[in-house]
Amino acid sequence: MKNDTRYLLRRGQVWQYHRKLPKEVREATGQAFFRRSLETTDLKVAQKKRDLMHAEYHAAVDQVSQASAESQ
Repeated sequence: MKNDTRYLLRRGQVWQYHRKLPKEVREATGQAFFRRSLETTDLKVAQKKRDLMHAEYHAAVDQVSQASAESQ
């Protein structure tokens, strides 16, 4: 886990959670990526926050997917 930067993107000195959205969510929202600042410059802290951010990502994807399914 030392250098694991999966879903992490560094902008300047600050780490962000950066993940591509599924196709149906991209089409519904017009956004290609889910991005959130992790508000830290420390990689180890960013890795811990990233692991917590997975739940927020999946909740957002599920919400859009459900709304899209209901409208069809």
